[in-house]
Amino acid sequence: MEPELGRLLQALAAGRWRVAVVGGGEAATWIEQAIPPGAVVVTAERSGWHEPLMVSAPFDLVVLDGGVEDRERVLELVAPGGILVAAPDPFWLEHPQLYAVELREFGVVVAARQARAFATS
Repeated sequence: MEPELGRLLQALAAGRWRVAVVGGGEAATWIEQAIPPGAVVVTAERSGWHEPLMVSAPFDLVVLDGGVEDRERVLELVAPGGILVAAPDPFWLEHPQLYAVELREFGVVVAARQARAFATS
């Protein structure tokens, strides 16, 4: 992982109390350096990620290090107002529950889940 991306993860993790990292031990290491004492980082492998993380969900920050299947279920992990960091994908950029931006320099999408109630039509 490039140091700039690690520092981005640290900036996003600062002040977050509940963090999930899917598939990235190196990402977790950067994040653990920035979270407050007593905060929790839960990690899971990309295969079979959903069950172990749902027990502890929702999270203030969710980092997907690589792609995962069933992206809609990822949103179940992200608390309202929480942040998602994932590989660039139109799914994240166009999802109606997310405010998202692609940071091409870092090769990621950073998205905030809407904090207000989401009405479906």
